[in-house]
Amino acid sequence: MFEVYGVFGMHRLADDSLLIITQELGFYKWYNDSIRKLPDFNSTPLSELAIYGSLLLSDGDLALNSFTNGLVIADVDGNIKRKIDRSFGIRSNLVQYIYQDRDLNLWLALENGISKVNYHSPLSYFNDKTGVEGNVQAIIRFKDNIYIGTSSGLFIKNDGLYGTRRFVNTDVVKDQIWDFEIVENTLFVATANGIYKTNDGKNFIQVNREQTNTIVYRENRKDFIIGGPRGIFVYDNRFNDKWSYTYNFSTFFNGEIDPTNDSIIWLGTTKSGVLRLVEDPEEGFIIDMYGYIDGLLDDLGKPMIYNDSLIFGAKDGLFYFVNEDIMREDLKDQLTAEELADPAFTKGIFEPYVLNDSLFKGQFLLLEKGEDRIWYCNEFKIGYYDHVTKEFKNRPFWGIDYGRINKFYLEEDGVLWIGAAEGLIRYEKNNLKKSESHFYSLIRRVELTKGDTIV
Repeated sequence: MFEVYGVFGMHRLADDSLLIITQELGFYKWYNDSIRKLPDFNSTPLSELAIYGSLLLSDGDLALNSFTNGLVIADVDGNIKRKIDRSFGIRSNLVQYIYQDRDLNLWLALENGISKVNYHSPLSYFNDKTGVEGNVQAIIRFKDNIYIGTSSGLFIKNDGLYGTRRFVNTDVVKDQIWDFEIVENTLFVATANGIYKTNDGKNFIQVNREQTNTIVYRENRKDFIIGGPRGIFVYDNRFNDKWSYTYNFSTFFNGEIDPTNDSIIWLGTTKSGVLRLVEDPEEGFIIDMYGYIDGLLDDLGKPMIYNDSLIFGAKDGLFYFVNEDIMREDLKDQLTAEELADPAFTKGIFEPYVLNDSLFKGQFLLLEKGEDRIWYCNEFKIGYYDHVTKEFKNRPFWGIDYGRINKFYLEEDGVLWIGAAEGLIRYEKNNLKKSESHFYSLIRRVELTKGDTIV
């Protein structure tokens, strides 16, 4: 039957059948002395992939090497699940041989070198090869789509065939995107050219022309608070002016409503400290500024909500705020009545915050709590605290080289999106890939003489 056709794989399956892989005819299955051709429902038929090799993987799927289509992952019924080709980063679409190591990585022998595929890795990477351009600052899911804001504009994830994930530029704005906010099923986009909104994720309308780094919405007050290079502005829900404070602040990053009082808003900056806005019936808002003298090194501070409490990321760790009422109570036996009445003596300060019995040193600006772990970024290194083992871990993220980490976005299903200076990273937990490896030998030295090759 196959005397004039190429057979490039034969694999015994769990049901004791024999899977036969051909280049020209597709997949066949031999069972109980009878053979049948498996139906091919793929958009690109298996017979058109130029298959000339196969490997049965540890998870039961098949890795198919091809002349022109790179590496193809299919199930044993012939349904294509993934294609890994040059657009994913391997050096050639001509894959001559496949090897799976004990860490479940795939090694591909190519016509022009070797590529390693971190198969089953919980990490996926997106850069200019997959459509992500610029420095990723903002991430959000809206209308079942992932949007990212970068220094090059607004991008949307556009999944293709066989598990390919790409991003495309919406061309809404060509400048920096800084922040997102969803209000009543409408997405608001904070940009260097002002604020845009969309109800459907496709059609965008500009509602404001004020350069905006961060945007906060108060549901009970129906107003927006924004921070940008020209100052702080408050608008009603139709973007009519309510209040403003013009000042040449450094870049804002993140704003939070105080969980104990929604008349208080906290805004973080890179070099102008932390700003507290307290709503006042006569003044509109009263601004208090906190910086180096109050416990924030280099005037850098970022408000964050953790466990329904307000904490602050800073240049040298995590902090919590000790307000004026507590200061007056603590100092009542040390200050005179006149000093206690002077706000300068009882101004709030920032004290180190203990996270799961640990004090962190170094820059700490990202913290997200998930169902079974707490994600953090300390000194530009990503890690998590495991609630089960009660340990801090960062092994899965060793070797990540995507520059400064700007943003975490944690989805309800536990998927973590990580915005970085040089692209986007996606983490999805799986139990197949083990980050802890045990080395059977220690290689201290390797020498090559002229003409030698290591394979």
